Amino acid sequence: MIRSSTMDRRAEAEALQALARDETRQSRSELARSVAGLFERAEMNLGAGERRIAFDILEKLILDVEIAIRRDIAATLADQPDAPRDLILALANDEIGVAFPVLVKSGVLDDTDLSAIIRARSVDHWTAIAGRPALSAPVSATLAAPNSEQTIVALLRNKTASIAPKTIEHLVERSHEIESYRAPLLDRDDLGPDLALRMFFWVSTVLRDHIVDKFKIDGKIVEDLVGQVVMNEVKRVAEDKRSHFEVSTELKTLMKREGCLTADMLMVALREGEVPIFVAMFARMTTLGEHLVGRMLFEQDGKGLAIACRSAGVGRIAFTSIFALAQKMRAADTSVIHRHLPTILAFYESFPREAADEVLGHWRKGSDYAGAIRTVDYRLRRHGH
Repeated sequence: MIRSSTMDRRAEAEALQALARDETRQSRSELARSVAGLFERAEMNLGAGERRIAFDILEKLILDVEIAIRRDIAATLADQPDAPRDLILALANDEIGVAFPVLVKSGVLDDTDLSAIIRARSVDHWTAIAGRPALSAPVSATLAAPNSEQTIVALLRNKTASIAPKTIEHLVERSHEIESYRAPLLDRDDLGPDLALRMFFWVSTVLRDHIVDKFKIDGKIVEDLVGQVVMNEVKRVAEDKRSHFEVSTELKTLMKREGCLTADMLMVALREGEVPIFVAMFARMTTLGEHLVGRMLFEQDGKGLAIACRSAGVGRIAFTSIFALAQKMRAADTSVIHRHLPTILAFYESFPREAADEVLGHWRKGSDYAGAIRTVDYRLRRHGH
């Protein structure tokens, strides 16, 4: 058996030497593929000296072989802890089809190498690095700095990546505008309850429930915090729109002519940036608290606003305008508004006015905001509405 194995290795060496003597491109490619294949064959059990020779051959050939061969070499060497650093760096800086397995798996690359690749290469290279196991906090910060959504989502989904508190906080703030960050952020173990509560204001109802369940937050505390955040947001939007709360000429004319609150007044107030006036008018129209009106105005899914408008007799067209204007104030881009609009309109149309009145009745009694919606909505769906 030993003699046979020795003869096989000698024959293999002679075949490789023959390929090395042939300087055609095809022979060099075959040589590179064959040498790389030695690392995958358990029976070869290469010694340290043989491994060094094989690595040396690949380093000399790597720039001359076609991309398919480079892909095979990269896939093989990504798992080799003693692969030469220069060879791994050449593969890592190749096009992404070659570089990917090395960027994701190679332990030869250190933080300095990874940071240099991030600065020099494409977003696809960044995203591959974002999936590496046990990524360090400095590399995570370098990945987050260019604000590539694709890369940051991959980084947040990498549960083994270390992300510094400062970077997490920055991404939480960015999640106000970038929806794809929200779920992976809330799934991370390094997101604390203080930042999760900050996100509570702008995430969907499903993610709000997730926050409450994950951090075991008392419902009353959540309601109080949301009320505070909502009023801060009302003030912020108002200050962005104008330096002082001056009622527009159009709104003054409407109020004088109508003599009572109308949907047109609500739309004009929002269009003119008169958020506190909208909140005050809609609170009066629905007999709800201003904190609650502010909350429903700025929440993402719009269900509370739809129910309140349904109860107040605000028609479909007026509700569509109010919802779109409110979403625009949340810094949502047009594509996000268009994406959410069919869903919220279907919800608005399917929710009977009597059921909307019931939900508002619960709110007036101080019942849990989201809980009241869920209870009535669940009953309606059970009865086929």
